[in-house]
Amino acid sequence: MFLARLGGSFVLRTLANLSEVFEGDMMLGVVFIAIGQATVSHLSVERHLGEFDAQGIAPDDLRRAVSALSISASLNIPRETARRYVSRLVDLGYCQRVRGRRVIIPGDVYRRPDVQRALHSNRRDLQMVISAIRRADLLKDEPADDAD
Repeated sequence: MFLARLGGSFVLRTLANLSEVFEGDMMLGVVFIAIGQATVSHLSVERHLGEFDAQGIAPDDLRRAVSALSISASLNIPRETARRYVSRLVDLGYCQRVRGRRVIIPGDVYRRPDVQRALHSNRRDLQMVISAIRRADLLKDEPADDAD
């Protein structure tokens, strides 16, 4: 239950941080995160870390463009809803259309002051969760199941 509470608090703080970036629209923030994650999910930190910049931002040429349909599926929301939010992010300059209807979040967007503030707060919040887990000594390896 303790981990669920920590995780829930972290998610709520993340949404609050993004809400500030997107004028109170948490769903716009959720779609932003989904696009950001989807475009770099194929990258391996171990393999590609040397290509990231000093802020940990992947170069645009390593990002894979995603469709509103794939965002719809990943968030389990209607396709039209995802399309509207993706279009709004494009209109606001947080996403860029590439290869037709597919989009990426360019690295420059992650360097914007408003996004940097949200990312900084998110990192701080994540570090607080990790510290709480360590203090509670919840990172112990579970004993192997000897059902053989």
